[in-house]
Amino acid sequence: MFTKGDRVVVAVSGGADSVCLLHVLHELRKVLDIDPIVCHFDHGLRPGEDEKETHFVQMLAKSFDLTFSTEKAMGKLRIGDNSIEEKARGLRYVFLKDRMNHFSAQKIAVGHTLNDQAETVIMRLLRGSGTSGLSGIPPVRDGYVVRPLIELQRKEIMRYLSQAGMKHVTDSSNLNTAPFRNEIRLTIMPLLKKRQQGLVEIIGKTAAILKEEREWMETEARDWIDMQGLVESHRKITIPLPEFSLLHEAKKNHIIREALRSSGGALSRITTRHIEAVKRAAKGKNPHARVDLPGTQTFRRVYESLVFSSKEEEKTEDFSLQIDKPGIFHLKESPCTISISEFRRTVSEPTIGSSQTAFFDADQIIYPLVIRNTRQGDHFIPLGMTGHKKLKNFFIDSKIPVAARKRIPIFTTGNQIIWVCGLRIDDRFKVKSNTKTVLKATIQTLNEVSSDDLSRTRACSTPY
Repeated sequence: MFTKGDRVVVAVSGGADSVCLLHVLHELRKVLDIDPIVCHFDHGLRPGEDEKETHFVQMLAKSFDLTFSTEKAMGKLRIGDNSIEEKARGLRYVFLKDRMNHFSAQKIAVGHTLNDQAETVIMRLLRGSGTSGLSGIPPVRDGYVVRPLIELQRKEIMRYLSQAGMKHVTDSSNLNTAPFRNEIRLTIMPLLKKRQQGLVEIIGKTAAILKEEREWMETEARDWIDMQGLVESHRKITIPLPEFSLLHEAKKNHIIREALRSSGGALSRITTRHIEAVKRAAKGKNPHARVDLPGTQTFRRVYESLVFSSKEEEKTEDFSLQIDKPGIFHLKESPCTISISEFRRTVSEPTIGSSQTAFFDADQIIYPLVIRNTRQGDHFIPLGMTGHKKLKNFFIDSKIPVAARKRIPIFTTGNQIIWVCGLRIDDRFKVKSNTKTVLKATIQTLNEVSSDDLSRTRACSTPY
């Protein structure tokens, strides 16, 4: 949990668990070679009582000759708010992370105990959870949040404080059974203990077993993603649907979670319901299914691919580049390098294009050319056809993923499309038998539109 020389933000509410944590870390500061800093968050929900707790913790820090820092929620929390416990927890950790950065600390220590572990497992069991949730509170989270007391029961904490002569405060709100956790602690746990005196230890051991099994499955899931998946960036991962469909349901669950984690998402709000929604989309008949997930994460099924990404990754702004004459141009938004040239047509000069090169009848083209991404209402006459086709329908028929469409450069002259890059030119601008001057357009790279996206279309369209 600690490395020599660590500066440690210690979360101290003034209750028994956090006072014990502070006392232990203070006693061991020289052995561990750590520098504890006392940090207290005032939720502002109990006028008068909150101030007394803050003063108590401040005096406690002073008695240990330790740095003290505090902050008040300032009306951000109100009694009666939905999910007030979750909001309070979120604000508390924001404060602790801020203090860690402010003091250039390496760790945040919190006072969770084995009793908290048991209560958390029961709470998640009653709400519905898989092995990830039922494995409980991790001793170390994200490499910097540590819980040194997680294997100690509260009765051991109280005995320690008594022997050390340490005082603590009692939060009156802990006696209110309205919050779900309090109801579990004050009502459900005592009933269960009548049947099983060793309840806390048993649940703790069960959580530890589930944690080991979860870690093994997470390793298996990561290995599978490394072999089968495509990591396009640290915020986007694509996995193949056919291979995914063959897996055991339990492995699918862990692969989905790992894909979300690896694409930059937080799993704290991902529930079994979200995992099942992703699996339903993967199994369904809709090739363009989408599931919006908590926070910044999103999931899309794109034909035979499952794409996990952040919502920010999906955003593509409109772009436009005007070309007034032949030359070499760079389109940074796509990104790609575009070369425009003209030449007199001869019998020996080839005019058959490819996915990266297109040839046009120059006499039909009026400068400036404009290279942009798709706009609503776009249509053209695909090469080989006689009637107009909406660009949206062309993309659908060509099985171009929705997220990729906005990144494909579109060549236009006037208000008419002459080339959907990499896919098809407009029939009206093709090189004809009587064409005298040929305009050649070449795109050297199309990094943002993957080769996989374009290769899906080559069997069903003529890319010139």
